[in-house]
Amino acid sequence: MVIEIRHVRAFLAVASELHFGRAANQLNIAQPALSRTIQNLEALLGVQLLERSTRSVQLTPAGQLFRDQFGKLMRQMQDAVQATQRMGRGETGLLSVAYADAALCGPMPELIRRFRRENPSAKLELVQGSPETVLQLLADRRIDCGFVPGPVRDVRLDARCLHSDPPVVVMPVSHRLSLKTKVTLPDLARERFVTCGGSAWESLRRLCLKAGFLPNLHQEVPHLDALLAFVAAEAGIGVCPAGVSTSARSGVVLRPLVDTPLSFDLHCAWHRENTSRIVTDFAALVARFAAGSGSEPVALRSLRAGAAS
Repeated sequence: MVIEIRHVRAFLAVASELHFGRAANQLNIAQPALSRTIQNLEALLGVQLLERSTRSVQLTPAGQLFRDQFGKLMRQMQDAVQATQRMGRGETGLLSVAYADAALCGPMPELIRRFRRENPSAKLELVQGSPETVLQLLADRRIDCGFVPGPVRDVRLDARCLHSDPPVVVMPVSHRLSLKTKVTLPDLARERFVTCGGSAWESLRRLCLKAGFLPNLHQEVPHLDALLAFVAAEAGIGVCPAGVSTSARSGVVLRPLVDTPLSFDLHCAWHRENTSRIVTDFAALVARFAAGSGSEPVALRSLRAGAAS
C-alpha cells in the first residue's frame, strides 16, 4: 500500500480543523472512516502525526512537517490543475510569434493588442527575423505563428492575408522627385535603390525590367529602419509598403508609386498540424480581423487617394 491523495487530503483537513468531527464534515465522509484513513497514513509512514485525547487533537513535530510540506504540494497540484484547465479553454499558455520587419507597419501590433486583451493570462513571445527565417521557423514548428510578406507557398502552412499595401517611393526631402505628387517606374530608371531584399525586391526588379531598365541596387539593408536611415542620408531611394508612413523619419518624403501591379501583402501563417487551442484561437482572431478590416489608417487612405488621382 502506498500513500494516496485521499490520505493527504484527510490529514490536511484534520490538521486544519484539529477536530475529527469538523474535518469529516469538511470532507463529507463519516468520522470513523476518517479515523481509519489517518491511522493507515501513520502506519504507512511509521510515525505518529497526531496526538489525540478525549478533548483535543494536536500535531506532533512530524505532523507539522507533513502538513507544511504536503500542504505546499497540494496547492501546487491544484494550481497545475487549474492552469491545465485554463490552457484547455485557450485562456492561458504561451504563444510564440515571429515577424518580419515589415509587419510592424501593418496590423500586427493591433492584433497583438487584441490578443492580449482577450487572453490576459497568456504569455506572448515575440521573435524578429527575415521572412525566410520566419517561414523556416514555422515549417519546423519552432514557433506558433508568423507575420510575413506574402504569398505563402509552403504547403505545410496555413495563412491568411491581412491586408495589401500599395507601394510608395521613399526619397530624401531634397530629391528631384519630391516635388511630384506621384511617381511611376520609368521615373526611377536612373536612381540608386536601397532595399531590404527578399521577394519584394525580386518583384520590383522584374517590373523594372519590363519597364525597360535594370534597377541599380546600391545598398541592401536588414530592416526598414535601416532603409529609412540610408534614404535620409541620401544613399538612394526605396520602394516600401505605404504603411511605412507610420514610422517614417525626418529627412524623407513618401510619394505613391502608380501604374504598377506591385503590392505588399502581409500574411499571418501557422503550421497546419499545430492544433493547440491557443493557436486555434489566435487563428480565429486573425480571421475575424481580416474579415472586418475594411477601414485603413488616414495615412494609407491619403496615399491611395493620391495614387488614384
